[in-house]
Amino acid sequence: MENDYLLRQLTNEERMLVNSEVIKNQKSAAAAYLLWFFAGIIGAHRYYLGKTASAIAMTLTVVLTFGIGTIVTVIWMLVDVFAIGGWLEDDRLRLEKQAALEILARRSPPDAHAWAKPAAPQPVPRQPVTPKPVELHPELKGQDNPTQDHDDSWDDF
Repeated sequence: MENDYLLRQLTNEERMLVNSEVIKNQKSAAAAYLLWFFAGIIGAHRYYLGKTASAIAMTLTVVLTFGIGTIVTVIWMLVDVFAIGGWLEDDRLRLEKQAALEILARRSPPDAHAWAKPAAPQPVPRQPVTPKPVELHPELKGQDNPTQDHDDSWDDF
């Protein structure tokens, strides 16, 4: 699923390169099944597929029990024959993801500034505002309080 997203970001040529890398580096199904068939009792197929801890457990089960643990490892082998296909697919997906990520990492971003955080807007310098003198109406120029042009005698009522 994640690989699909990565592969959609690649060109056709880049996808072909990913496929060639996967084919070149993936584990062989034939080798895995042959190891399972001929040396599966000691976990040889698990060593090949990178399951080292459980492969060591299989080997030690046979060796330390002087062959009595073979019954356990035979059952383990029968389970493994069905798991090998999934392990091979997991390996293929891992290689595909690794190759796609390497190609994407080599790319330079289309616009170096596209990934940058936008700069904060700079304040615009303002000119100081000087208030204009208020000019009074010519009829009001001589009065002390030009807003008081009515008779206050009626305010007491």
